[in-house]
Amino acid sequence: MKKSQGITISRRNFIAGGILGLVGGISMEGTVFPPSAMAEIPAIGSWPYTPLDPVEIGRSAWSPPGCEGCGGKSFGAIVYGLRSALGPGSVWENIPINLGMFGNGGGPFNQTCGAIIAPYLLMNLVGAGRALGKPFYEWYCDFPFPSNEWDTYIPPSGPLPSKNLVQTVAGSTLCSVSRGIWQKEYFSVYGEGATEPRNDRCIKLVCDCVKKAVEMLNDWKAGA
Repeated sequence: MKKSQGITISRRNFIAGGILGLVGGISMEGTVFPPSAMAEIPAIGSWPYTPLDPVEIGRSAWSPPGCEGCGGKSFGAIVYGLRSALGPGSVWENIPINLGMFGNGGGPFNQTCGAIIAPYLLMNLVGAGRALGKPFYEWYCDFPFPSNEWDTYIPPSGPLPSKNLVQTVAGSTLCSVSRGIWQKEYFSVYGEGATEPRNDRCIKLVCDCVKKAVEMLNDWKAGA
């Protein structure tokens, strides 16, 4: 433990909080703001969470501003929701909105799908990772992706979603397996080499995962 101006700080929280604080305090131009210009960074496991609308946040994951890929969108959509719900000055304003992009496409080796690893990161920040991580991953393995729930959604820009896409159960959290099984089924229905409808399958999967993550976080917050 180290003490500074009467405040006791554990080594773990000092390192974790310092990293998050530094990342959150760097502008697009690379300027580092002084600590006094930022909200206090909570320890991992104690970030604030308030219940959100699962469908609304799931829908917003289609194209959250400044977010890219399955990891970036799934993390950013929930963070945007928390920023709005908690109001100005929330500590969530200090975290990079596209932080979840580290998990895009399952990372360098196409491993764990970014649409679950990024929400899992957020679960850990609020203190729900241990309780929700395993059931969240198990749900992903058993769910028939993508659902048709977003078929009628009208995005703020861009083409409308493709409807009634083929659905498959991956039985795995790996991006390569999840995507590969779906693609094989798609080609079996429409013919080998058939043109896929943009990347709607993965975008809808992100919306499905964000909706489920918010549902689980809401239940966790309520003590269910």
